[in-house]
This record gives sequence, C-alpha cells and structure tokens, in this order.
Amino acid sequence: MKSLFKKKKTTALLEVGKAYLKLALVEDSFDKDRLITKLVKQDLACNEGISRILERESFDDLIIVLPRNQITVRNLELPTTDPEEIKDIISIQAGKQTPFSRDEIIADFQTIGLSRQHYTKILLAIVQKTIINNCLNNLAEKKDAISKIVLGSQTFTNWCPIITRKTGDETFAVLDIDDDFSDFCVLSKDRLLFTKLLHFARSDFSKDAWQKAFLEEVELSLDAYRKESIGPPFNKIAIMGMNPEEKFNEEIKNILAKELSLEALGPFEDAEGISISGEAKVVLDGEREKGVLFSKLIGLALNHDKPLMDFLPQGLKQARAKRIRRRELTLTGILILLVASLSGGILLERICTKTLLLGRLNARLVKLGDETSGLKKEDLRIRLIESRINAGNSAIEALRQIHKVIPQEIYMTAVNFEENKQVSLRGTSKDMSCVFKLVKTLEELPNFRDVKTKYVTKRRLKDKDLTDFEITCPLIRE
Repeated sequence: MKSLFKKKKTTALLEVGKAYLKLALVEDSFDKDRLITKLVKQDLACNEGISRILERESFDDLIIVLPRNQITVRNLELPTTDPEEIKDIISIQAGKQTPFSRDEIIADFQTIGLSRQHYTKILLAIVQKTIINNCLNNLAEKKDAISKIVLGSQTFTNWCPIITRKTGDETFAVLDIDDDFSDFCVLSKDRLLFTKLLHFARSDFSKDAWQKAFLEEVELSLDAYRKESIGPPFNKIAIMGMNPEEKFNEEIKNILAKELSLEALGPFEDAEGISISGEAKVVLDGEREKGVLFSKLIGLALNHDKPLMDFLPQGLKQARAKRIRRRELTLTGILILLVASLSGGILLERICTKTLLLGRLNARLVKLGDETSGLKKEDLRIRLIESRINAGNSAIEALRQIHKVIPQEIYMTAVNFEENKQVSLRGTSKDMSCVFKLVKTLEELPNFRDVKTKYVTKRRLKDKDLTDFEITCPLIRE
C-alpha cells in the first residue's frame, strides 16, 4: 500500500567507464520538477566499484550508460525500407562488423532515414557481452533494478532542445571531451546521425603539441562523416565536457573556427528543465574545477524515459517485464478491492439510511392511521351509498327496471341474471302481441341492448290460448 500512494520515483543513472564511475540520482515527482539529488564520481576500476557506489543508495530504476570507447558504432545503408527486413539484415550484419562472433555481442540500431530509393540509413551499435556481464556481475542485488543499458553518445540528443535555441533547426555537431577520450557526434532533429571516437583526452592538454593532435582527430571525424554522406553539412559545433573558465576552452574554439570554419558554442552544462539540489550542486562545481563534468548523465536526466538503443540482455528484459506486469496486476487487484470496499461501504450506508427512513415512514403511517380511522369509516359509508346509488347493471337494478315495465297481461315464470352479461326472461302471455310489445319496451330501457325473443310458442289450456316465450336482454357494459 505504501508503494501504491508513493509520490516520488528515484532513478539512478550510472556511467561506467574503464577507470571511473559517475552516478546521478534523479527524483521524479508528480507535483515538482525533476531533481538531481546526488552526483558522485569515483576513480575506480569497473569491476571493483559498481556495487560499492550503489550499495548505500536507494532507487527504483537503474540506467547504465556506456561511454563511446566501449561500444562499436557503424553507419550502414541497407537495400530495404521494410522494418522486419531491416531487423533480419541487422541480425546478420552485426556479427560481420566486429571480430567477435554473434554470440559474443549485443547489438541494437536506430533508423536515421531514407537515402536512395528503397534504401535505409542505419546507425548500428555493438557491445561485447563481456563488458555487459562485468557490469551485471558486480551489481549484486541491484541487478533487478536495471531498466536499460544505453550508449553515452545518444544521451546528447536530450540536449537538442537547449542547443537548438542557438543553432536553430540546423544539423550540428557535439564535441564531448572526457578524461580518457573524446566523442564527436552529429545530431539532427533530435536524432543521433553519427558518432566517432577521438583518441584525444583532457590529459593531452598537458602535451606541447596538443593542438595538432586535436585538429587531426576532428578532421578525421569530419572526413568520415562527409565521405559516407551520412547527413546534411553543418557549421556549428556544441562543446561539452569543458569548464567555461579553462584557457583551453577558448583555444579549442579558435582552432575550430580558423582551421575548420566551425562556430563553437558552449560549453553546455547547465540544463533548463531540471533542478540540481544543493548537495549535488556543490559536487558539480567542485568537479568542474578539476575538469570533470557530467554531460551524459545530465543529458539523460533531462528525459530518461526517452527510447534509446538498449543493450540490456534479452533475458533480463523479459524478467523485468514479468516483474512489472506482476506489480501492475498486484496494484490492480488492490485498486479493485479498494473500489469494491468503497462501493460496498457506500451501498451499506445507503441501505442503512433507507432502512431508517422506511422505519420513520412506517411509524408516521401508523400514527396517521390512528388519526384517520374516523375518516376511513366515513369514506366506507360514502362508497357504500355510492354503490347503491350507482347500482348500474346489478341484479336488483335490473329487476327493478323490468318490474316497472311488465304489463299485467304477462305472467313471469323465471328470471335468470348473468352478471355483466344478460338477463333472460321466461313467461306466459294471453296474447302474442303483448310479448312483442314487451320486447320493444325493454329495448328502450337504459340497461339493455339488442333485446331479442329466443322463442315464442302457443299452447291451449282449458279452452284458452296462451303464449309461452323467452326473451334475452344483453346488459350494456359499464
């Protein structure tokens, strides 16, 4: 239940170099900006310091950043535009780009764009499994927290919204000068087009002819980019990994401008859209004085959810997906129980409320019944009187109407009454004409309709002629 209502999520970003480790802790909150709470750098060997730097930290997810000098990157042009065919070709080509077998590497790629008709440009990145396994083996229990393993060069794409404020929508280069090497990247429209490892590091600034070595390395990178026709030309380059107050910073800008006609911008280290806590700020400023900066980690912190090339082994991806799915199902179950409990509580409350209301109404009804008992008796009398007045088709009313019109010449022998249907009359008359006269008289009464004679027969009794008859008088329905 605690994790269900947790408002903050902490992600650890770990850059694993061959001789150093850099760590950033990033805190995401629903109601605040993303915050870097901690920055750490340790000059330790990769297989000695990973677990040590993480063991006292608490975080939800872990993203490992591999520097450019640990990953092989190739630009390829494939004769297809079908995504499934591209995957199949990459699966074959990945093993041919390094001296290692396909089982000894992990590869991923991104599509750069279309080139010639039916051709697709691809950026392919390959890393040895031994490098990945070395990292994983030293993570101990923190291994389950890994969400992805990414290429450091690609983290600079998160800097694009900041850098493009000065470059516009143009393609531009990024030069990241690190402790052991430099990374030359070309970016366009929030996408990495090209990256090349430069064998030039901060330690080379102490050499007498560092300018020449630096210029040669950058020229080689520019030539490789142009010869392969990877993307559009550019004339701006963003500097990363430099202290703005260093004298070498201005020298680099001058070399790039005079020798290569490249306008240098930066260094870019302060990123808008993310906050840095006081403790982390002290570390950042202190490391800047030593020439150690956190360009890749700060860039990744800007948007660590962004899809990047991922070198996490497939088995760990599947295991993580299962854990996430299991956690989601658990949270869903808890939410369903909460909703069911809440709904049950609301329903029970409504039932109790309605039961109380019904009890009050029944009590009021009993009280009103006592108060209106006299009125009920009077109402019963009124209804009885009305029923007598409005007798309608009752037997008594029918007999009353018939009695009024029967002539003295007719003797009634039987009267049958069927409620709401008809009245049957049987009798004897001295004269047959009296019978038909009676039928006509009954037709005029309001209670009867379609009065008919069922039979009329003559007979002789003691020298007298008599007529026997039966008349049916259907009642009018009320």
